[in-house]
Amino acid sequence: MNGPTRRALLGTVAGGACLALAGCISGSDDDPDETDDNNSDDDPRTGEPDQLQSRFPDEEFPEDCPEYDGVDRVICYDAVDPETVPAVLEPTARTVAEGDSIDFTLYNRSESKLSTNFYNWRIHKRVDGEWYHVAPHEYPEPLMAVEPDDSHTWTVSIDNSGIVDGEPVPRMSGTEQLTLGGVGGGHYAFRARGWFEGESYQEAIAFAATFEFDGPPIQLTTTNSIESTEWDGETLVATSTRGDPDNEYSKKGAFELQRVSDPAGNVQPVITEQVLRTEQLRDTIALAFEYDADRVRLEEYNGVTPIFGSNSDRVYEFQGSYYEVTTSIIEE
Repeated sequence: MNGPTRRALLGTVAGGACLALAGCISGSDDDPDETDDNNSDDDPRTGEPDQLQSRFPDEEFPEDCPEYDGVDRVICYDAVDPETVPAVLEPTARTVAEGDSIDFTLYNRSESKLSTNFYNWRIHKRVDGEWYHVAPHEYPEPLMAVEPDDSHTWTVSIDNSGIVDGEPVPRMSGTEQLTLGGVGGGHYAFRARGWFEGESYQEAIAFAATFEFDGPPIQLTTTNSIESTEWDGETLVATSTRGDPDNEYSKKGAFELQRVSDPAGNVQPVITEQVLRTEQLRDTIALAFEYDADRVRLEEYNGVTPIFGSNSDRVYEFQGSYYEVTTSIIEE
C-alpha cells in the first residue's frame, strides 16, 4: 500500500480543511517547529523557493486554484504534499512560452480505481484576483479511469498564430495533446476531475495546478468574417459571411450590442480570452472599439434556435464598460 488510505486522508481533509481548500499552505499547525524546517525557504518537494516568482512584475504567482462547480473538494498542487494525497495533478513546469508545451500528469497513488473522463479538463485564467473559465466549451462524456499506481498526462501547447489577424479561436478538445490559442500572458490553472471506486460521482474531486504563460496580452480583433460596415444613424451595422443562407434551418439574425452606463439585471464579467471565443461578441465589441460606436448591429445567418442561442441576451462587463446584447430574427 502506498501511504494512508484515501478515506483516512480525506478524513484529514475534512477535519483540517486546509488540504482540500484552495489557497491554504501545506503543513501542520500542531507542530510549528516542523513547518519551519530550520528556517529554510525551500519547498521540500523540489528544493526551490516555496513562493513561486512570477515573470509579471506587478503580479504574484497564485497560491490557490479556482473553486470548481460539481466537485466535493479541490486538491491544489501548491497547497499539498503530493506524497500524502491519494491523487494529484502535477505540472512539469510552472512557466510556458508560446510555441512551447507543458505536461500535466494525474497520478493515482491510491489502491482504488479513479473514475474520470480525460476529455473533461478545464483551463481558467486569473485576472484581478478572479478566475475565468477559458476552455473547453463542450466535451464528449465517456467514462474512463486511472488505475491504482497509474497516471494520465495531458500536454498543453500554446499557439496564437493567426488569431489577431482574424482567424477564429480553434475549439480545444482531446485527451492527450491539447493546443491552447487565443490567450494572453498571465496566470492559468489546469484541472482534471474524478472520483474513487466505491464512491459516487457526486463526491468528485478536482485535481488542479497553476501555471504561467509568459507572453504579451492578446489583442481583441474582429474575425475575418466581417464583410462590410456602414452607419445607420448612430448604429454601426456590420454584415458577416458566417452562416449558410441556403440552409433550410438558417435564419437571418441581428446580434445587437449597446454600451450602457446603468445596467439592469445580472452582469456577466468577461475577459479578452472569453470574448475571443464567442465570435459574434468578439466582432461587435471589437467594432465598438474600432469605430467608437455605442451601438453595433451584426447581421448574419444562424441556424440555432433561438437565434444565436438561448444565452446570448445578457449584459456583459468588459474592461470597465457595460454592453447589453439583444438578438432577433430579421424578417426577409
